[in-house]
Amino acid sequence: MNSFETSSWSLTSRDFDSLAAGAALLGSGGGGDGRIGQNLLSSLPPETSIAVVRADKLPDDASVVHVGTVGAPDVVSERLLDPADFAQAAETVADLVGRDVDAIGCVEVGGLNALISVLVSAHIGVPIVDGDLMGRAFPRIHMTLLSAHGRRSTPLSLVSPSRDVAVLKDGSPRRLEAMLSAIVSSMGGAAALAVYPVFAAELRQIGMGPSLSHCLDIGRAFRRNMHCKTTELIEVIGGQLVAEGVVEEVRNGNLSSLTVVNDLRRSTARIDFIDEFLAVTVDGAPAASTPEIIIVVDRTTNRPLRCDEVTRGLSVVVATLPSIHEWPEDALSLVGPAAFGMDVGEG
Repeated sequence: MNSFETSSWSLTSRDFDSLAAGAALLGSGGGGDGRIGQNLLSSLPPETSIAVVRADKLPDDASVVHVGTVGAPDVVSERLLDPADFAQAAETVADLVGRDVDAIGCVEVGGLNALISVLVSAHIGVPIVDGDLMGRAFPRIHMTLLSAHGRRSTPLSLVSPSRDVAVLKDGSPRRLEAMLSAIVSSMGGAAALAVYPVFAAELRQIGMGPSLSHCLDIGRAFRRNMHCKTTELIEVIGGQLVAEGVVEEVRNGNLSSLTVVNDLRRSTARIDFIDEFLAVTVDGAPAASTPEIIIVVDRTTNRPLRCDEVTRGLSVVVATLPSIHEWPEDALSLVGPAAFGMDVGEG
């Protein structure tokens, strides 16, 4: 452990299930299968304690490297993720910028990557920053607060399960995504990623909120109240009800959608999604859109559903959760509906 660590709290094995529950909610229907990360965390020694520190409690020149997994969700779910791969990716990036890894950062607090970052922090033995770069899950690595404030994601490193290492030193966001896709494909469809090497001062300057704390808090509240009626559960976790009813139709395409019909209220909601839930309209009127966090919860099990789990005939509640981060006014072109080719003004 580094001597500068000043942690306001620590993650222990007692927290992992609640953290996973919170990450499932904050994934907004995406972010991968958090149960994979939950299983990996459960394999850590029971006495594990992971220091969690806010960026403003770190020295300005403390070096933070962000980690996560990239690739097709079905491929990721079939592979045994190795924290050593992520550690190697992080150390490769740190070497490129001539620094040590003083702390691990979380790329996205939604879904699997929230748990992967904790796992890597435990593996390397450095603290994890209480925050993340997306405030939910997004499908592209440039959809971050750092990017919105003009910071590039490079240099970045990818490590395959066979320990092949690829490095991208620089590049525009559009070309980086294409190159990433090609490299990950050549690595078998999934890889460990290290990205956005920054000083702690930069994280403080962008106003990153304590999203890891929030993830744990919302997960605890959710698990404590699983016995409640779904609409009551949504209220307990600070959510706002948007629609409820039965899934009547699911349409898959470049931009997919599902339709929820409430016969009692005679209303129809449409939820548009790609990898995550992106926008909701109710009777043709816009009700919510990214970067808001949109969740769909099964009313029978009170389980938040990923986009690929929603099927015709399910009885669901659609709700929003408060945004964790404050995005710059011009960030909608980066993380708003237009970034996905959508116009939420259309019914």
